[in-house]
Amino acid sequence: MKEKENIKATLQLVNELNLMMTGYFENTAIKPEFRLIKFFSNKYHNPSKKLRIHLDNLSNSKQFVNSRKLIAKLINKNTLTDEEYNSLQIKISLDLLNFYENKKFPDIFQRKKIKLREVIEWEHKIKDIETKNKLIKIGEIFENNSLVKEVILCGSFASNDYIPKWSDVDITLILSKKSTNYTPENFKKLRILFLKAEKLLYLIDPLQHHTFFILNEISFNNYSESYFFPISMIENGIPLLNRINEISFKYSNFPDVSLRKLENKIKYFTNVENVLKIESNPYLLKDLVSHALNIPFSYLNAKGIYCYKKDSFSIARKLSESKYWGDYSGWEKIRKEWDTKMYIPKFINSIELRQIYFKLFIKIFNKKNELISLSYLLNKTNLLLNDLGNDVGILKNEK
Repeated sequence: MKEKENIKATLQLVNELNLMMTGYFENTAIKPEFRLIKFFSNKYHNPSKKLRIHLDNLSNSKQFVNSRKLIAKLINKNTLTDEEYNSLQIKISLDLLNFYENKKFPDIFQRKKIKLREVIEWEHKIKDIETKNKLIKIGEIFENNSLVKEVILCGSFASNDYIPKWSDVDITLILSKKSTNYTPENFKKLRILFLKAEKLLYLIDPLQHHTFFILNEISFNNYSESYFFPISMIENGIPLLNRINEISFKYSNFPDVSLRKLENKIKYFTNVENVLKIESNPYLLKDLVSHALNIPFSYLNAKGIYCYKKDSFSIARKLSESKYWGDYSGWEKIRKEWDTKMYIPKFINSIELRQIYFKLFIKIFNKKNELISLSYLLNKTNLLLNDLGNDVGILKNEK
């Protein structure tokens, strides 16, 4: 039992590091009041307290001496400079690499070897040549950075069943496990490439809510679908650099972690209607619909079932007899008929500018997208979530 908690603490640390890196590369780690002047003064959120908590949860963290020393120096600061933030993520990365190299995990892991699909096969099948070229270009942008081992295209653009004007682009950067690649120079170079590639994402999906996901090669030896992506998502992915064709996973899943995620989903839908009364636009509506379309997936994860997202809809309906699945189909109708006409200037091509732009754009979404009463649909969705929560023991039959 103690060893399982230790593994979970390690996974939490890796997850926090991935979030740190993503925030650094896409500029969202910069404090909001400094984003527009980031080229003159970078002031980053300080993640030291969270990192120290995760390190303290490890039963044996002797190999994190360098990280702890740096955290002790930074922990009382409100913000970090570019150099301090860079040093912190590098120290944590190097200590994690050392930890994984020397750590002997107990034999509680399941093992699975997957073979990724071939790029050539995908290139012949994708419908839109212009979109295909943009996606290939994203891979090429990262090709010569030594920190990046692979660029994996996932989701509907990989399986070629994306919905034009709706589907967002899911791309995961696999970082190298070679410690010599973890230098401030490489991180700064990768950040420039990240921001360059980010602009291509918004040309494909103007309402994209996220940029690139990050995983390290070392994660595959201590993986969890409860914390990261389902293995099936990576298995159906396309390695755009064609450097990784097979991945061997050692993984362990924790349904209690997934239960907490479903709890958060329930809380989100309890409060979201009040948010929409204050502020609503196509960007927020798409985020809401995306949350709704993840409900079957989150429910199955809470039951210990980790599958490919597009398969979750049929599986969830078979496992839950809730009478509200019929109403839930309204979200799928919105997705299929999505056709927002919202104008987005070309210069709005970074995540922080988009957040500001959409915050100011407060008019209700295009009437063509108002397919059904949103209030009615939210009410029925909350009733569905109540049934699903009861099924997995979260709500304990509270009405």
